[in-house]
Amino acid sequence: MDKAHQVSCIIPAHDSARYIEAAIESVLAQTEPPLEILVIDDGSTDDTASIVRSFGERITLFQQEHAGVSAARNLGVSRARGDLLCFLDADDRFHAKKLGWQREFLQARPEVEFCDARSRYFWSEELTAAELAADPRYAHDFWRAEAAGHISSWLVKRSVFERIGPFDAQMRFSEDTDWRLRFLDSGGRIETLARVVSDRRLHPCNATASDRNGQVRGLAVALQRSRARRDRSKKRG
Repeated sequence: MDKAHQVSCIIPAHDSARYIEAAIESVLAQTEPPLEILVIDDGSTDDTASIVRSFGERITLFQQEHAGVSAARNLGVSRARGDLLCFLDADDRFHAKKLGWQREFLQARPEVEFCDARSRYFWSEELTAAELAADPRYAHDFWRAEAAGHISSWLVKRSVFERIGPFDAQMRFSEDTDWRLRFLDSGGRIETLARVVSDRRLHPCNATASDRNGQVRGLAVALQRSRARRDRSKKRG
């Protein structure tokens, strides 16, 4: 493995016992596995930690009091040893060639600091037809389409976090959009692969499904901050 392109995979988890095993297995199944897999247990009260420990030395587990997904990711970044970082939510999955495709791209394009790709939604396998019909999202077509930019599709050089700073731990929603916009507003460039590299699980406990208003407010904050940064930059220019 090229020492200059070793990947740390960071998985934040809060009460994720139902899905964390599948998430971890999808990382272990990579055709080009990462240097390490870090699971940050964000104050879980279920069996999340014991399931992670069942993987033995293949997984590094950190535990913290419940502080939110941003704080969990930030802890993972601070403890990661790889020079490339990727993130996976505990209820999602990577495609087997995700890291191979993206690492190959970054090796060929050393000037690129941030590579993302496309994701695909899927409804969790345990849901019944009645449960699907009862979920208002099921009637919409958004989940049938591929989408680019979700954090599960990122592969980012660690040096970018050292320059841009951590995720905003005060944001409950759109914290990844906020960080992405900070990177872009600093003059960074994102290259997007035309490949599906991750699957995003839909189920009744998705954080964005439980508080749609909070999600909208979080996105609005991220966009307002971005606009303010760009306005300040224009005034300085």
